[in-house]
Amino acid sequence: MKKRSLFEKAMKAVFMVALLSGVTFFTSCEDDEDDPLKAEITGFSIVDAGPDQATAVEGAIEGTNITVAVPFESDLMALTPEITLSKGAMVTPQSGTTLDFSEPRNFVVENGELQNTYSVTVTKAEPTGPVLKGLELASANTDEVYETEVDLLQDQINVTYNELQSHLVYISAIEVGPEGATYETSTGKDTLDLSVDASLTVNYAGESKQYTLVPEVTTAGFDVETATVLIDKSASSQAVPTEISDDKSRGADFNGQYVFVASRLNGNFIHYWDINPTVDEVKNLSMEGVEGGSWVISDVKCAGDAIYACNMVMATQGAEFKVYKWANVDATPEVVLTYTTTADNQRLGDALSIVGDPSTNGKIIASNFPGWGGNPDANEFYVFQADGGEFGAPVVWDLALEEAVKVGQYGRVNEIPGAEGLYLASGAEMGITLLDDQGNVVYEVPESVVQFRSFDPHVFEYNGGRYLSFTINREWEASGAFSQIVNITEGADIEAALRALTDENIGQKLIYTNVFSGGSNDPWVNANNAVVKDEEGNPMIFSFSVLNGFMVEEFTR
Repeated sequence: MKKRSLFEKAMKAVFMVALLSGVTFFTSCEDDEDDPLKAEITGFSIVDAGPDQATAVEGAIEGTNITVAVPFESDLMALTPEITLSKGAMVTPQSGTTLDFSEPRNFVVENGELQNTYSVTVTKAEPTGPVLKGLELASANTDEVYETEVDLLQDQINVTYNELQSHLVYISAIEVGPEGATYETSTGKDTLDLSVDASLTVNYAGESKQYTLVPEVTTAGFDVETATVLIDKSASSQAVPTEISDDKSRGADFNGQYVFVASRLNGNFIHYWDINPTVDEVKNLSMEGVEGGSWVISDVKCAGDAIYACNMVMATQGAEFKVYKWANVDATPEVVLTYTTTADNQRLGDALSIVGDPSTNGKIIASNFPGWGGNPDANEFYVFQADGGEFGAPVVWDLALEEAVKVGQYGRVNEIPGAEGLYLASGAEMGITLLDDQGNVVYEVPESVVQFRSFDPHVFEYNGGRYLSFTINREWEASGAFSQIVNITEGADIEAALRALTDENIGQKLIYTNVFSGGSNDPWVNANNAVVKDEEGNPMIFSFSVLNGFMVEEFTR
């Protein structure tokens, strides 16, 4: 046999190495062609689920949809995903980012020019131990639902309400689990007092879970301790001006800068005082052309800078009831309304009400005093509706009262801010009454809650609070002239707010009383009230009664 040379053997070895290298090269090319670029999520899990925030739960991937069922006690608003991706891919939001999964959310995977969007839905699995699944708490006074959050991680129930709302609540809705679980409260009933320690316990299969109620009370309204007197011309300070010191000065109002009082003492006047402490003098509106009527001047009301006043006509057919307007304190009056009485039982002008802007489409309202020559069985308000500043015949609202016998003297109607088509009415022989825009009685506040002779009521809002302000004149008492403020924050609307006042809670809801009478009784019944906001939105409250003068106080937070 022929022997091969060393050269031949070497060449054969080189050939074999080259051959093997070629095989390896072609195999590598084939592998690259089998593993193209991908933009995929290959694994998805939540790593901080459960009450311990340390439980890992793997998600199920179906196409571009991923679902994860975490323990019921998990906080869906703060969960952290761990995401694995195809080689070279990137995802937004990134893996390891704590996210809100209370709603399905998208994850976008990119790899080069490739992109896929995955929708991830995280749900709570049914509980296996006792748990509070949901809770709704409502005010025991008004049924208003409070903001309630069940914190399953801290085993507490956070209840948010403001300091003007009731701390007495009841369970209006509750869900516990698993099926067959029960609950009990620290009071043994569904009513709870949030001003003291309270808790709720869920029981199931021999296990129990207690949740502590945590009230979060926010500030609201004003602080009555901040009451500041802006002007005091009251009997309580022995400061009643001589110009209004007798029973011929029966009507008054306040526009935010000036206090106006209609008076027949020694003539016919509308006196006014500036509340600026550097100005302490009485001034008078022009009375040019003001004439006629049983009383030439009787009552006065404000609407912005404008001042309105009326005469008074006794119950006589053919008498002219007049309303005058001053554009401002320097203006000459003009007659804006003349109405000739059509029967001998019409006595108009004891009290005047202005609703809206009578120069456009507002209302002028005059009560027909039932008695002393008027119709003793009527509860009438004569409503003059403006149309471009012009007035036609009045519409008569005859109130169908049940709580009260009748309106009585000095009946007034005031609009309610934010409650279009609803009004508050008051009078000497009735309580505060809610009316609709047809004069129908919606609700009468019981006398046991707010006494009769709560004159000229106004509703106002401030810093999240809603209030009712009025002036009372119990002229048979030495200290019978006083203003009051009632907290009516609770209630979805004004009707609910008034209905929420009860004999049991009025002591808590009545937050302020200011007596401004001078210690001696008087026989005249009228009183007035007004609420005007200053430039910073703080309420200024005006109070007046016959023979007792007036005061203006301001309240802040």
